Amino acid sequence: MSPVQEALLLEEVKDNYTTVVNRSSTSIKSLIVNPLRQTASVLYEGNDVIYQYRKVPVFECFRVINTPDISLGMWVNKVLKAPGVLFSKTTLAN
Repeated sequence: MSPVQEALLLEEVKDNYTTVVNRSSTSIKSLIVNPLRQTASVLYEGNDVIYQYRKVPVFECFRVINTPDISLGMWVNKVLKAPGVLFSKTTLAN
């Protein structure tokens, strides 16, 4: 991960309720969730775009944090692409 990418992702980590989900995934490079704010930020493998999701269900945020055998790709496809979850994109500058 480049220093710019790392700085942008760390900017997301602003309080003690934000968790970087550190798990191996073939599709997800980084996943950051905040259950209290109901947000998630995703950096996909081979992509220079950070997807920032809002209105993520609190239960699902805690579930991905506390359940180590959840596939991150499947969780993203099921939870973050569900109706009612909003997203925006930020392109990383090199």
